[in-house]
Amino acid sequence: MLKIARITTQKKNKHRYNIYVDRGQADAYAFSVDEDVLLQYQLHKGQELDEALLEEITKQDETQKFYLKVIYFLSFRMRSEKEILDYLKRHEVEEEQIASIMSKLTEQNLIDDFAFAKMFVQTRMNTSTKGPVFIKNELRQKGIKDSIITEAIQLFEQEEQLDKVRKIVKKRLKQTGKQSFRKQIQSIQIYLLRSGFSSDIISEVIKQLEENKNEASEWDAMIEQGHKLMRKHERKFSGYELEMKIKEGLYRQGFQTDIIQQFIDEELKAE
Repeated sequence: MLKIARITTQKKNKHRYNIYVDRGQADAYAFSVDEDVLLQYQLHKGQELDEALLEEITKQDETQKFYLKVIYFLSFRMRSEKEILDYLKRHEVEEEQIASIMSKLTEQNLIDDFAFAKMFVQTRMNTSTKGPVFIKNELRQKGIKDSIITEAIQLFEQEEQLDKVRKIVKKRLKQTGKQSFRKQIQSIQIYLLRSGFSSDIISEVIKQLEENKNEASEWDAMIEQGHKLMRKHERKFSGYELEMKIKEGLYRQGFQTDIIQQFIDEELKAE
C-alpha cells in the first residue's frame, strides 16, 4: 500500500502533477497524472493507494494522454469519425481506451460527420478543381455514410459546377492552344471526367464552347501542326506520298477534312 506524501505541479506542464509517496525517511517520486485524472480520483496528500487502484489510475492517465493527442490532431482541421479511429489505431491504442476516448469526444460534440462533410465539400469547392463525383469518393474513403454525402454534396450547386468547369476549360484551352479544336475538346472532356464532373455538366459547357469556336485559332493550330508534319516527313517522302502522310497525321490530330485540304492547297502545294 502506497501513501501519497505530496503533490507538485510540473514545471514544463502546469496541467500535469507529480505524485510522491512516503518512503519512510524521505518522499519518493511515484508517478505523474494529468489534471483531469487528479480531479477524477480526488488524489490528495495522505491518500492510500493499493495496487489495483494505482493500476487503474495509470491506465486512465494513459487514456487521457491519447485523448489529448487526438485534441491536438483535431486542432489542424475537422476530422471524420473514421479518421480519428484510424489515428488511434495507428498509435496502437487499446480497444477499451478507444471506446472511452470516442465517447468523450462525442459528448463534447467533437465528432460530427455531417458537419465534417459539409465543411469538406465547401473547402474542396473553394480550393480545388474537383467535381462532385470525385469529392463524394473522397468522403466515402473518410468513412462518411452515403446518406450524409448525398445531403452535403448539395452545397455544390449546378451553377457553381458550371462556373468551375468554364474556368477549367478556359485554362486548358490556353495550355493546348496548338492542338486541333477536336483534340482539345477530347482532352478537356477526359480531364473533367477524371476530376469528377458529370457528363451533363461537361456537355453543357462544351456545347457553349462549340457555338463560339474560333476558326482563326483552329487555322493557327493547323499551321503549327501541319508544318511539324512537313518537317518530319519531307526527307523521306515527296509529292502524293508526302501529301497523304500529312493528311493522315492531321486527321489523327482531330482536324476536319476541309481545313486539312485547305492547308495542303495553301501551304504544301504552294511550296
